[in-house]
Amino acid sequence: MLNLYNDRLDYGRLIAPPYGYKLDFAVATTYSLDMDALIGVCLSLSFSTDTDSSLLNNPIYLIQSLRNVSNKLAIFCEDGQIKVPPKLSDLYILLENIVFPIKPHNSKYTKYPSFHPKIWLIRYKNKNHIDQFKYRIIVLSRNLTFDRSWDVAFYMDGIIDEKQKHEENKPISNFLEYLANKMQDSVEKKSKITELVGQVTRIKFDTESKEFRDFEFLPIGINSADPTEILKTELFTKSFHELLIISPFLSDDIIQKFIKNRNESKIQKSEYILITRQSSLNGIKSNDIKFDKIYTLNDQIIDGEMQISSDDNDLRNNSNTYKHQDIHAKIYMTRNNSKSNIYIGSLNATHNSIYGNIEFMIRLGSYRKHINLESLKKSLLITNEQNSPFKLSEPESTDETLDASKQKEMNNIIRELSRNHSDAEVIKENDSIYKIKISIEILNPINNNYSITIRPLLAKPDMELDYMNEIVFNNLEIMELSNFYIIKVVDKTSEVQKVVIINTKNLPKERDKLIVTNKIKTKDDFYSYLNALLCDSSTINTLRLQKNISNNKDKTINCTSKHNLTNFYETLLHAAVNNPKDTKIEIDYLIKSLQKEIITDEFKNLFEAFKKAVSKK
Repeated sequence: MLNLYNDRLDYGRLIAPPYGYKLDFAVATTYSLDMDALIGVCLSLSFSTDTDSSLLNNPIYLIQSLRNVSNKLAIFCEDGQIKVPPKLSDLYILLENIVFPIKPHNSKYTKYPSFHPKIWLIRYKNKNHIDQFKYRIIVLSRNLTFDRSWDVAFYMDGIIDEKQKHEENKPISNFLEYLANKMQDSVEKKSKITELVGQVTRIKFDTESKEFRDFEFLPIGINSADPTEILKTELFTKSFHELLIISPFLSDDIIQKFIKNRNESKIQKSEYILITRQSSLNGIKSNDIKFDKIYTLNDQIIDGEMQISSDDNDLRNNSNTYKHQDIHAKIYMTRNNSKSNIYIGSLNATHNSIYGNIEFMIRLGSYRKHINLESLKKSLLITNEQNSPFKLSEPESTDETLDASKQKEMNNIIRELSRNHSDAEVIKENDSIYKIKISIEILNPINNNYSITIRPLLAKPDMELDYMNEIVFNNLEIMELSNFYIIKVVDKTSEVQKVVIINTKNLPKERDKLIVTNKIKTKDDFYSYLNALLCDSSTINTLRLQKNISNNKDKTINCTSKHNLTNFYETLLHAAVNNPKDTKIEIDYLIKSLQKEIITDEFKNLFEAFKKAVSKK
């Protein structure tokens, strides 16, 4: 467990459907979001492949995976924390129905609380028995981005238990209710999440591990009557024989809670270890943290990614996210006598995390013989400190740089604007030209030191956002219309930009069709798209492997013959056995969307025969 070499998890493999199953519906949460990472996730859910699969380079498979997942996935993130993509694509339009922003309200404890949980609840459907389902819960510390920092994840599967309720899952139900109440426009997905709320206490989750005696789900901050209820758990009320905290970010008052409990304890012999980032350690004001040992990552580890991957475009990106790797995992291990607990999830040891943020953790109960400080130190390779990826550290007296202070202020401006009420409306000027009218409620004066602009994600140019609360973008083409907008804060030396979501009325329905027609321009493209639609994930992965072995330069992965419609008809019937309705709807959609010369009369006749066969079935 937590062994740096043996216990690696791949994000794509974590969420990919188990063998014999396909995605039915999934709910996920993240603080920050990378749109390209989300597209990789959609590929994993559709084709059971890695998030960095070579299929990312195939627009035909991208379109099909996004269309396939669009109605089956809801991703919640903090509004104003979506990364601006380095290269813009009209494929991002297909993410509009997937991403839902959360706008946390300021609390009495902190001005800018964050929506910070990272969990997945996935329902898979058996391909051969459509009334059989499998459920997976994943609790992570990783955001849905390409960040290379060290994170942690835990997952377990479950099935419906017809015999009894499982009240230990009630916190998941409460958390899903919180998310459903934050949805405004997507009636269909809100209904699906509400359906999960009713099912989740019937799911019997199994850790499938002898190391864990029990588990407890801990959503944090969703109880408006007691948002800081996490402080009542034994993690913050007891002292321990052993305590390990891994947290990338720290606050002095939270660290002192652990020290205070230790000082007031009657436990004679205890050991407390802290693993964090050096920059966070420097921010602790107390002269004596009173942890027995404090570790941070070695500089070679932090900077090594930059040295190894100097040709990687991501690493040359302006965002600091990609320039270094560091600790990002959040783990709390406690032991008293023979019993141990390990907490995993999104909770940093910071003031905002406990006094305002929305977070999610899981507590895994265990025993000393399975989980203890020595075993975890050994897994993390810090028993031999000379060859360890960690180094012993102590706080260094440094002041926050002017640049860091400015970055924080600029980010807070975007936070403020994203929390204010805003809406937008599309107005059609003629057959091909549109305009967007945006209204943003500006509650507080904007800092005159910065220039603040806004624009639709796929349009140019930026327009100044000053004290005007209404902006109009003219002469827009249909593919420049979107719910996604870029807010940019700039001064003479710095720039911060994020994507925000503004509910935009009257978006033309034909945008989606145009995305398909823009990518499917030939008969070969059409058959490639049908391959993506009809092939199951195991077939695609086998063909990808064969393609890699033979070094075939053809980018099309075929599980049907585009020259032999008899073979294609057999594949069509096979794919429609368990899902005839969706197969028919999707092909009907293609026939109506694509140019006539791409869809041959021979194919149309074959498809009519298929529809008759399906209706008889």
